[in-house]
This record gives sequence, structure tokens and C-alpha cells, in this order.
Amino acid sequence: MTATKKSAHRVARRKIRAELIGSDECKAAGLTTSGRAPVLALCRQLIADGYDPGLPLEVWRGPVLCLRVRSIGEAAQLRVATHGGGFERLPGCAAGCTAASPMQKNAARLAAPPPGRQKRTSEAAVPCLRRPVVPVSAS
Repeated sequence: MTATKKSAHRVARRKIRAELIGSDECKAAGLTTSGRAPVLALCRQLIADGYDPGLPLEVWRGPVLCLRVRSIGEAAQLRVATHGGGFERLPGCAAGCTAASPMQKNAARLAAPPPGRQKRTSEAAVPCLRRPVVPVSAS
């Protein structure tokens, strides 16, 4: 191998090692992030501190490799999906967010229900069925 091929090979193999602590904290390169998705927050912080967005990240919990991020630049554009499963791109990043289009609120009810019609359960207080309290006498 020539010197240029060796140096290119080293650059390609360079990666950042992170440590996952608990379920909400991640440390790497002197930075600590915490939150609901600490690895994604760490990727955003690494990029803000000037790290190359193309660098991969390996996340370890003790001696176990638990997550491999292909590129911190890609991960920095993600968030946990609003429906709870998987990821979606952050608003303001490239198109691809899975959020629904904005909806207008329903208009307020303008009139009360007609007389004689019973209110729906959601509109009326539901009576609480309680047993009568019977005092216990000391014997």
C-alpha cells in the first residue's frame, strides 16, 4: 500500500466511541447529553462542536456494543417518531417528516341539546356509585 492509501484507510476507519449511561445519558469526546434520545442529541452536539458529519459513532454500554450510527450527520437530523416507533426527520431538515398536516379546531357548540334529550355521558357528570359508610364500633 502506498502512503496515501494507508492514510485514506485510517481516515475511513476512524470513528467516535460513546458510552451510554442508564437510558437517558450519553458521553463521548468530553461531551455529555441527556434526554429522551441522548444518542441523537449527542450527534447534534458533536456537529455543533465541529466534528465531521460523516463520522460513524459506536455506542457502548459497558463492554457491549449496543448501537452503531452510520454517520453523525444523518443521526443529527432525526428524532424519535411521534407515533413512538422508529425515527423521523426533524422539521426544517430534508423532507420526509411523517407528521400529519395541521388541522383546524372544531367550532364550539352554539346551542344546548334540545329539551328532553339526555346529555351524553361526556357532557354530563356521571354519578358516583358509592356504598354507604357504616361506622365500625369498637368491641
